[in-house]
Amino acid sequence: PLRRQRQMCIRDRNPVVEIINIDISGDLKYTAKLYDLRGKLIISTTNQTKISIQQLPQGTYLLEIKSLVSGKQVVERIVKGY
Repeated sequence: PLRRQRQMCIRDRNPVVEIINIDISGDLKYTAKLYDLRGKLIISTTNQTKISIQQLPQGTYLLEIKSLVSGKQVVERIVKGY
């Protein structure tokens, strides 16, 4: 039997100014965690398709999107602009 693959990706192009939009197909349950380049956790959400980064300083961050069911993850580089 064929299984539908669920897709996880960031909808916006860098640099991002205010909102990170996460595009999830299907009914995937997931966490999204934003880290600075030192590995410090900045923001953690569950099942939210929009993450506000307006209050963060300009710079480069890593966004980890991880399935709560399968454990599969995607990591994207996010550049915060002004």
